[in-house]
Amino acid sequence: MTCWSREKIASVNSAFFTGVGFGIIIINIPEQFGRHTTTTRFLAPMLIIGMILSCYVPSYWMKVIGFLLCGLSHMRIANCMATNNE
Repeated sequence: MTCWSREKIASVNSAFFTGVGFGIIIINIPEQFGRHTTTTRFLAPMLIIGMILSCYVPSYWMKVIGFLLCGLSHMRIANCMATNNE
């Protein structure tokens, strides 16, 4: 990423916040499957895949997708853990 322009780096970083925005819109999905099931089967693997893509794959678009997945899973994992009453 050191050879990329500032605009390219900024667009990768803004993908995370776009994912957080979409995560806020679809925040009630954990309620449909149960919080524990959603966290262990969907959100944690999505976060791991997003981190692998954003850290280890040198492609620009894979980094964008990785940051987007991290942003999507971040808001819902925080919601599941903060209000876990099970």
